[in-house]
Amino acid sequence: MYNNPILDASGKAKKEDLGRIEQKFHVKNPAEMREHYLDYNGGRPERTVFAGKNGDD
Repeated sequence: MYNNPILDASGKAKKEDLGRIEQKFHVKNPAEMREHYLDYNGGRPERTVFAGKNGDD
């Protein structure tokens, strides 16, 4: 989507693991955050600045 590779990802997180964390801390993570961890567990973006759809950083 943003053409910004994810580095240092440690495989994919499991839905069950995220569920246990949410239960332990009595929180519900946003869907976008859950999706990120399911895809890029522990990863970080190569660039720290993103350009949005309208070109803003």
